[in-house]
Amino acid sequence: MGGVEKIAERRVFAVSDKKRTVKRILKSLRSTIEDIMEFKHYTVNHSVNFKDPETGVYTNTIERTWNSFKLQITARARTRKDMEKRLWKFA
Repeated sequence: MGGVEKIAERRVFAVSDKKRTVKRILKSLRSTIEDIMEFKHYTVNHSVNFKDPETGVYTNTIERTWNSFKLQITARARTRKDMEKRLWKFA
């Protein structure tokens, strides 16, 4: 799981977790995001559109970030075993 802060610095966070339950995701977010009260989560329904016409939200930034991360690792080396170490190095 990860995110990109939509500010000039484009700070990235990435968290490796085998169990993605709501409780665990919220715990990870709280420990990662400095001011959780200002955190806003948006979604985009890609079956309807790629940019939400009401909010202007799109997923290109995070998708590009994950693609950049994956391109640094050969397909054979993309294993769960080393993922957390690689995420920390990337982020």
